Amino acid sequence: MRYATGKRAWAMCRRCGMRGFYRDMVEDGQYPGLVVHPYCRDEKHPTEKPYMADDAVILRKPSPDTDDDSPGSSTTLVSAFGWDHYFGGNT
Repeated sequence: MRYATGKRAWAMCRRCGMRGFYRDMVEDGQYPGLVVHPYCRDEKHPTEKPYMADDAVILRKPSPDTDDDSPGSSTTLVSAFGWDHYFGGNT
């Protein structure tokens, strides 16, 4: 089957609706398959493109957190500063 070459063919821009030459039309960057004028072409914003994370996320042999100032422990404040009366102690 033979197709037309498009030398003198007309096409309609799918974004603005104006007529232009078929050879001048380009595919839209935002919506694949949409044929538009070059000045109507929309590019995707960089935040809409997929993120390629090349960094490793998981450690092979992680060690447990043994930090004394963890938020779940109130005994550190009691023993260090003697604030028993603030935490229900008998003073």
